[in-house]
Amino acid sequence: MNHAAIADAVKEIQTIVDQHTGGGQDADALAQIKAQTTIIRRTADRDGYFERKCGEIEDHAQALYSARKHRDWDSQEGVSGAEQLRVWIIRESNSIAAQSSSIERISKESNS
Repeated sequence: MNHAAIADAVKEIQTIVDQHTGGGQDADALAQIKAQTTIIRRTADRDGYFERKCGEIEDHAQALYSARKHRDWDSQEGVSGAEQLRVWIIRESNSIAAQSSSIERISKESNS
């Protein structure tokens, strides 16, 4: 597993979400996120945890960068669905990075 490549892909996902705020159709941003989740999946040897998290990120990105689906995530407290989806994608990408880092640390400890 290439942990540096996973960390780079996570950073790229977060940059995309920061630069493309969503709340409307954005096929380019969605394609960029899918490219990064593909890198994570391939690099993580299709590990189930990473597969699941990448699928969830893609599903939420699809809603974020759609003309209307992001509205399904609007909260009663007045937080827009787009904002909630951005936060969720960032949180889940951080989870991927943390899991990869833990695996790397355990691997290094067991090899020493």
